[in-house]
Amino acid sequence: MKKTKKINWLVASIFLVIIIAIGGGLIYINSSKIPWKIEVSEDQQNIEIKKGQEFTINFTSNPSTGYSWSVDDMYNKNIISKISNEFIPSNSEMIGAPGKELWVFRGTNKGNTKLNFVYSRQRENITSQINSKLFNVTVK
Repeated sequence: MKKTKKINWLVASIFLVIIIAIGGGLIYINSSKIPWKIEVSEDQQNIEIKKGQEFTINFTSNPSTGYSWSVDDMYNKNIISKISNEFIPSNSEMIGAPGKELWVFRGTNKGNTKLNFVYSRQRENITSQINSKLFNVTVK
């Protein structure tokens, strides 16, 4: 009789551990529904992310004309950090077709900062800016 009670207690304990593990897994799955990478269009002005979350800003760009996007270095690097920036050419067969310029940032600390981008010919000594975009970034 004592062996049966020990086995029943052991089975009940294992069952309880499995239930707790499943419940914890479901909580983790639901909390991970936050997209860790979000896409931002060049027309969006406000970006709100969580600490650790990444965002990508997509710009239309055509470096074959000498123009490309650059970011003003005045944003708060304690709040967001630049991960990368790259140009993705168009799939078009047309010579000189514009592509996409992708800028990836990550929220590193809570706070607010501004990202100011300028579309210009950076090699020229004169100001050749033809477009600019300002983004307000909030990290929560």
